[in-house]
This record gives sequence, C-alpha cells and structure tokens, in this order.
Amino acid sequence: IQNTMMGVPHRRLFYAISMISCLTCKMSAQIFAAPANDACDNAITLRPSEQEVVLGSTINATANDGLNFCGDNFVNSPGVWYLYQLPSGIDKKIVQISTCTAQTNFDTAVTVYSGVCSQLECLNGNDNDQECDAGTDKHSTISWHAAPEVAYYILVHGSLQEHNGDFGLLVTETEPLGSDDDTPDDGYKSAATSSCVLNAWLFALMVPSLAMLYG
Repeated sequence: IQNTMMGVPHRRLFYAISMISCLTCKMSAQIFAAPANDACDNAITLRPSEQEVVLGSTINATANDGLNFCGDNFVNSPGVWYLYQLPSGIDKKIVQISTCTAQTNFDTAVTVYSGVCSQLECLNGNDNDQECDAGTDKHSTISWHAAPEVAYYILVHGSLQEHNGDFGLLVTETEPLGSDDDTPDDGYKSAATSSCVLNAWLFALMVPSLAMLYG
C-alpha cells in the first residue's frame, strides 16, 4: 500500500511543491530584476524621432557611484543608460533629449556624458524643465551640439535618490545655426563678436566724414 497524504502520493506532492517553488523563484527574479540598460556598458542606442517615444523605467535600477555633480544634477539616484552617436561623414547636430512626455510619472533628471564608460566626462545635466508642455517642472530636457563619431552617454535618473518610476524619452535633432566654420560650440554666434563687427562697420562709415570735418 502506497503511503499518501491527503489522498496524494508523497512523490507527486514533492514534485508539485518543487514546481510551485521554482515558478515562484522565477517570478520573483523577474519582478526584482534590474533594467537591461542599468549599466553604462549596456546602454541602449537612441535614434532621433519627432513622433516615437522611447519607453523606459528606473524601477529596480542601481545607483551609479562616483559620478557626483554634472550640470544641474547631483547624480546619486538609480538610473538607466542610453547611447547617442552620429555616424562619420555628416555635420554636427543639435540634439535634444527630453522626458517631457505623458508617459513620465516621476521627478526625473537627465545627465549627458562623453567619452567611454570607464572614464566618463560630464557634458551637462538638467533637472527641471519649467517650460515643459506637460505642465510640470518634474520633467527634464537637455540639448547639446553632437559631433560625428563621438559617443554620448545619457543617464536618465531621479531628481533625488528616492525618485524612480517609468518615463517616456523623446529624442530630436536639428541643424545648428550657421556653418561649422562660423558656429561656436554653443551653437550661436556670440553677442560680443557681433557687437565688435557692428562697431567696426560703423567706424569705417564714419572715417570719411571725420576726415572732411577736420581735414
């Protein structure tokens, strides 16, 4: 006679319990798994699009030690990484990355770096975009001049250490004003340069009149 417990053979009961435990472990691992782009080395490549929103989440992401301050941001909160890189043979672009979308549900910050993951160099960071179309300053927008063949690493993270959630990322690129030869790194001709040119032009017009007056 086979020993049973509650009408089920011991061996079958053991298999059933084992299967339930295995499924529970797998579900727990999936629930608490870090995002695929949690590390800089696993950054997801971004493509510019004026319509497509890139969906992401910082839930279960890990903090990035050693980055400290960059732009407006103190980078001590969990975040996820993206990569933006223009191909060779094209002109530089003005790139804008924003969490100013309906899909963003927490207080974000966006920080941009150049270089390699093992030695990142701060480019800039933005915490609050007060002109965001979504009507909140909890979203973030940052723009910079991207040169071809340069790797730019974008970290989307919380404004504070306890901030995390889901977000929608919008990536756009536009042509800079002027040509590459006369456009400085900030994308616009400086006011000082324009003022000097204007003053020189006015002086040149005044020289003949002064010569006639005092000649």
